[in-house]
Amino acid sequence: MTSAVVAGGGGTQCIGASGPIMNSKDAPTAIVVVPSVEPSACKDGNEYPFKAIVFYGGRATSVRCFTQAHIDWYSKWAAAAQAHFDVLSVTPSVIANAITCPPPEMQATPEIQAAQATQDAAKLAILTDWMLKEYKPTSSPIGLRDAG
Repeated sequence: MTSAVVAGGGGTQCIGASGPIMNSKDAPTAIVVVPSVEPSACKDGNEYPFKAIVFYGGRATSVRCFTQAHIDWYSKWAAAAQAHFDVLSVTPSVIANAITCPPPEMQATPEIQAAQATQDAAKLAILTDWMLKEYKPTSSPIGLRDAG
């Protein structure tokens, strides 16, 4: 299996998997970037203008908080790695709640962590459903567009 690993940092983890974003022929990567719905802090306590939804083989695995610099970097990475990269100008209403980050965690108890994992899984399921049923990629490889 050939894969390309992003060395430039994957944005700040919001929900789901952390770690590097990779692309492989076995599980093609798609990164769909949407504007943050409202000013809300990411897990690091900072606000970001964009959320990036990372899909492997059509399955949502994480939501990351992105800046314009992340968009610039990942658009180049995606072209080189032959991954799908798209930037939407509007966040589809059906996924607006699913891309919200939990509040920054101080010292979460095991019970809070378990509840958060359940909530994250539900949000990732909503995003996967949107990708498989409603998302319409652009005809151009990379671009800013309205949601389909």
